[in-house]
This record gives sequence, structure tokens and C-alpha cells, in this order.
Amino acid sequence: MNRVAAAVAVAGAALGVALAGWYVLGGGTGEEEIPAKSLAELRSGRDHLSLVISGRLLAEILPCGCRTPRKGGIERRATAIREMLKKDPATVVVDAGDSLVDTDAKRKSAIPELVRRKAEVMADFLKETAPAALALGDLDLLLGAGGAHDILRSRGLRPVLSNLRAPGTPDLAVTEAKWTTSGWTFLAVTLHAEKPDSVSGEMEWRDPMEALDGALREAGPVDIVVICAHGFDDALARKVIQRPGLKILVDADGRVRLRSTSRTATTLIVRPPDKGAEMRTVDLWLRRGATGWYPAERLERMELGYPVDDGTGRFSTPEEETAAANGAVIYGIGETALSGEFANDPALTESIRAYEAWVRGDLREILAKRAAAAPADAVYRGAEACGACHARELENWKTTYHAEAWRTLENEPGGATQDAECVSCHVSGFLLPGGPARIEDTGPFRGVQCESCHVPAGVHPGGPKFGRVRADGCTTCHSTTRDPRFDFKAYLPYATCRAPRKPGENRVPR
Repeated sequence: MNRVAAAVAVAGAALGVALAGWYVLGGGTGEEEIPAKSLAELRSGRDHLSLVISGRLLAEILPCGCRTPRKGGIERRATAIREMLKKDPATVVVDAGDSLVDTDAKRKSAIPELVRRKAEVMADFLKETAPAALALGDLDLLLGAGGAHDILRSRGLRPVLSNLRAPGTPDLAVTEAKWTTSGWTFLAVTLHAEKPDSVSGEMEWRDPMEALDGALREAGPVDIVVICAHGFDDALARKVIQRPGLKILVDADGRVRLRSTSRTATTLIVRPPDKGAEMRTVDLWLRRGATGWYPAERLERMELGYPVDDGTGRFSTPEEETAAANGAVIYGIGETALSGEFANDPALTESIRAYEAWVRGDLREILAKRAAAAPADAVYRGAEACGACHARELENWKTTYHAEAWRTLENEPGGATQDAECVSCHVSGFLLPGGPARIEDTGPFRGVQCESCHVPAGVHPGGPKFGRVRADGCTTCHSTTRDPRFDFKAYLPYATCRAPRKPGENRVPR
């Protein structure tokens, strides 16, 4: 018998014996005896509530076509949350921020009017789902100090900003949100590790730990504190952990590497999934006097006969796990893929249709004005112009999947070929200086062409060399949210124009 099998057998035998035994708890004093219990027994009689940990939706209005199968979208998400509330009214939504604005807003080709219009649609979603706490992230603040607030306030929503303040406008946001669910009092704050560059001259910043301590003093007694953290690293996360009481740290942008692995952790660390493709929930089985968080999966594994490490290199006994769970809030983290089985929310469908009409109408006029103001001598020439000197490379490129990028948009339902954000990654030079500024002018540039990876052709002859392909040029579109499996070295052989690809072998295996 190998060591793993032996360990499983020992743990299984220990579970059977311990169910009839007793464990002495209380720091070795023998003051309290607790029998080993099943997870169901430990949950029984406790208050239960669910937290939907949202945020980092990144203005993902519709399911992204870059994923297969397509998941997410605010219509499905609103339906999923409504179904949860119907099933269990003790469900609370917390939005950690960066839901209004996408990372594309940082690109040189960003269209301010489009960024704002998408933010308005996302605000309609937030109004429908009514989060108990709504944070603003660094990306949201690209709308300006008052931009995001105005959009939300017009829908009856007030965001939480705890260590950022716009002087002279105290009503733009609240410093904390406090609410009670099933008799349990929660306090939510939003903390930014640094002042976002987008509001450097508009807002005052305060040390996040000072702001947290101040909010705790002013709030009075609370049961659980929810911290929506932006730009936090492990060092700042440890400072949060050192604060007293039960805390949930929502790592809004995924920079914290610490995880809640201990069976007695006082701070639960969670992260919202990017772009809302899934819905993350935290189920809580609460008890008064709890001093930590106990992950339900530990007892679940033990009940299945698997060994569970106690954190010191030895296996726990069922009695030890029972004792730990008995003195803590028991939690379980779940994730639901927002696939086509969820119906579209009618109110949001109406909002999206209005947005699409704006894209086909007003946005076209905005792009037309940009095109009229562009230099007459365009810098981008298109792949055929490159082929005048690089004929072999052009023919090789035509065998790559990059050459088919426009066709993939045409195959997408929902008018992706008229969505400026989608088009910007499937057409070379779109909305960039010297590139096409209207969708109807993109004909010669459709596909991820030569100039997407190299320099624009207009400045190349007699000027700079073609430019070495670099990973940071690819990740503009192959971002972690659009293509989480992107690997520059693995992808490059399928995109190179140095050699042709055989039909059916021109795409990275999925």
C-alpha cells in the first residue's frame, strides 16, 4: 500500500472511531468537551445567508464572443441574482467596483462617448440588482471624479469611497455602507491603495488603514466587515488581517496572493471573477461569538475519507475539525457559469437595444467627425500594400487564423461587426491615428493584419524597420479577461508570417 492510500485509510478509520468519541477544547484545559459532528449537524440551527461577490464586470454588456461557449452578460446575471433572491431572500449583493468601465478605456483609441454610454448600460444593471454596497474602482474613475457618481446617482445609487474624496462635493459618495440581514450587521468600505491617476487632481486620498480604522470607530458594533480593496498587495492585506473582528477582503483586481487556507482565519479573502462570466457566491452559516472562518470543504473532504492537513504538516482528526468549525462561521464558496440556461432579463434587454441603436446612429456620426478630422495622408495602408514588397509574407499571413479575424465577427450573433470595441481587435489600425475611423471604411484593413503586429506601413519605407513582435503588443487584445490562456511563445508560431500554415492547423489547439 502506498503512502497516500495508507493515509486515506487511516483518516477514514479515524473518522469512524471519532464519531463516537469526544475532544477536549479550550487550550488544553479540558473545560469543554465536543463530540465529532458531521458538517450537516454543525450547520443545523445556524443562521444562513448568501453573499454574491460581484465586481470587475468591465462593462461586459453581452457575453464575450472570444470565449467558447459564451458565458456571462448582464441580462443573464440579473436573472441569476433574481432567482437567488426568490429562493433565499437572505441574499446580499456586493459589487467591488470596476463594473462600469473596461480596460479598453485606457487605450489611445478609446472613444469617450462610447465609454460613457456603456457605463450607463452597466448602471442600469446595477439598479436592477440593487447591491447593498457598490464600490468604485480605478477603471470606473476614468469617467472622472463626478462622472461615475452622476451616472449612478441618476439611478438612485450612491457608491462607496472610503479613502477618496472630491473636495466640495461630499454628496458624491458615502464613506461606508451599513446594513442588517437576518439579524447580522455588515459594514462595507472601499479602499484604494493609491490615488488613481485618472483623478489625481480632482480627489483627495487618505491612507487606507487610517480610513478603515476611522470607519470601524464611527460605525459602532458590527458583525462582519467587507473591504473592497483596489491595488492591494500582500503587505496591505496583512494589515487588514491584523485588524480585529471578522472580515471579508474582496480582492477587486487580483493582486493579493494570500489565501484563506487556515481553518481559523479571521479574514476571508475572495475575488470576483473577471467580466462576470461566472457568478461567485459565499454561503455563510453564522453563529454568535464566532472568532474565525471555517471552510466547509475541509469537513466535506474528511467525510469522504480524504486526509486534511491541519496547517502544521500533520493530518487533522474529525474531533479537531469539529472543534474548529464549532467556534467559527462556516462558509462555502460556489461558482455558477452564466450560460444560456439563464433567461435574459427583459428590462436590461430593453436597455441594451437602446444602446445598440445608439451605436448604429449617434456613434456613427461621432466616428464620421473623427474621420473628417484625421490627416489626409493615412499612416495605415493595409496588408495588400505591404505585399508589394513582402509578397511571400503576405501569402503566408493569409493562411493564419489572424487573417480570418473579421470572419469570426461576421459569424457572431448580435451585430458584432457594428460594435466598435469588437471591431478594434479584429481590424488593423481601427480608431488609431492614421487608421480607419469608421466601420464602413475598414474593408482593406479587416483581419489582424501586418500592421497590427509591426509598424504602420506609412512610416516604414525609408523609416523604422518592421518592428519585432512583442508580447505587450499582443496583450492589447489577448488580455487576461478576453483570452486568459494566452501564452506568447505558444501562440507565436501560429501567427508568424514566416511560414505558411496548413488548413485546419492554423489555430492554437484548444
